Amino acid sequence: MEGAEPQKPFSDAYASSMPMKKRKMENGKAEVSSLSELLTSSVEKAVQQTGATTTSGAPLDVILQEVRDDQELLDCMGEEMHGAMTERLERDPDFSPLKFPQAQKLYNPRK
Repeated sequence: MEGAEPQKPFSDAYASSMPMKKRKMENGKAEVSSLSELLTSSVEKAVQQTGATTTSGAPLDVILQEVRDDQELLDCMGEEMHGAMTERLERDPDFSPLKFPQAQKLYNPRK
């Protein structure tokens, strides 16, 4: 297709909801397997893409370890993701609890 822009990469949140096989086919690299890994890789990617630095001057690996070890931050991210998925499924006219029983069980939209 001439003149078409290449597809932009999927967001981390969208990619993490895809089946593992499809994710590997889409980007050809190893995928995150936990919320901690997702958050850490997202922070690392954001820092690398923006060139951000810390006010304390701490190296990136120290910051990433702090992110991995911060259970309150991980819990908050998990709650936010759960809330966003629940809201998304509640608004999606194509979501069928019969077709996606595990999503219904986990997120419980449209009780």
